[in-house]
Amino acid sequence: MSGFSRLPHSIPIIGDIGELWPIIAYRVAKELNINLDFISYKQSTPEGMEMREWIVKNVKALDRDKIYKHFTGAGA
Repeated sequence: MSGFSRLPHSIPIIGDIGELWPIIAYRVAKELNINLDFISYKQSTPEGMEMREWIVKNVKALDRDKIYKHFTGAGA
């Protein structure tokens, strides 16, 4: 995350982005009064391994051509 520390008035944060971004996202959401339905876990934890397995089993690649045809009516 060193790139963020180069921005003016930023706070340099040093650490594994997989561990830090969920904490940052949670705190930002809390300040904005937004409820997060999903937050990730570090992949080396049991929760993170379970989440990764779920993603592998359930998340499929998008077919860009199919999406384009659906929204433009092409090929209908």
